[in-house]
Amino acid sequence: MRFSEDGICELDSITSVDECEAYKDFLGHEKYRHLKALHASVHESSIRRAMASGRERPEYHQAIASFEDSAATRHRQDLDGITKRIKEIEAHRATLEVE
Repeated sequence: MRFSEDGICELDSITSVDECEAYKDFLGHEKYRHLKALHASVHESSIRRAMASGRERPEYHQAIASFEDSAATRHRQDLDGITKRIKEIEAHRATLEVE
């Protein structure tokens, strides 16, 4: 298999159904990891926003909340990309099964 400069597997380098299944399984684990991290970021952001309304270091807590919001956005983007990539893998697998 070949990988792009940014570490993404190039679909045309996958030559078997087993490799397709392995890729989908890997992405399933990645999806779970991003979901956990997304929930953690959203939760932490909520806590920090509440803390920012207090007297102790409001700017600090607001900044942390903003960083967590940014992380949550990236996790959502990764989750969307995983969903799209799984569909692409399934389409590629279908071409391998025809051959």
